[in-house]
Amino acid sequence: MGYKRMLVVILILTVLMVFTVGCQTEEAPQQEPETSEKEYDENVDVDSTEEVLEKEQVQGGRVYIQEDNLVVGTMIIKEGIQQSEIDTLANDLAKELKEKYPDKSVNVQAVQGGKNVANVQID
Repeated sequence: MGYKRMLVVILILTVLMVFTVGCQTEEAPQQEPETSEKEYDENVDVDSTEEVLEKEQVQGGRVYIQEDNLVVGTMIIKEGIQQSEIDTLANDLAKELKEKYPDKSVNVQAVQGGKNVANVQID
């Protein structure tokens, strides 16, 4: 009787080991570390975009140069910034872009809380 009991215990342990080893998942492939440099589309004015992002009121944004003689500046404004300050930011950016691109129309839009809070157009 001891022999059968020992055989059952060994069989159960073997089955448990097979399931444990067989059910292991493969390790996820290691992702390449993110580079610290930001990548932009080729139609993005990187210098102007970096200037926009340096402003403390701005959470995100980009400056795009479009083929149809249009420069578009977008800004995502942090919550709590007053409308008068947003208007000043949008107007200042529009003027800067018009100086940089005098032959193009300029449109600057500011968004806060998912709503368009400023839209400045200079032709």
